[in-house]
Amino acid sequence: MTAEDLAALVRDYCATYGVTPNAEGFVPFPAGQRETPQHRDWIRLYKARQRLAQDAAQTRLKLG
Repeated sequence: MTAEDLAALVRDYCATYGVTPNAEGFVPFPAGQRETPQHRDWIRLYKARQRLAQDAAQTRLKLG
């Protein structure tokens, strides 16, 4: 997954659930929506974001 892929997923999520990204460019946690499709979609986005950050950190370490 690339940063562009994640950005596209965030745009889709925003369009689907009518939210806007926060200052960090990520969508806010769907408080009060636990165990709903929106919550599960948010978890998928969050995990994808974490994996992308870890991959970037690993790449920096290898190049370091």
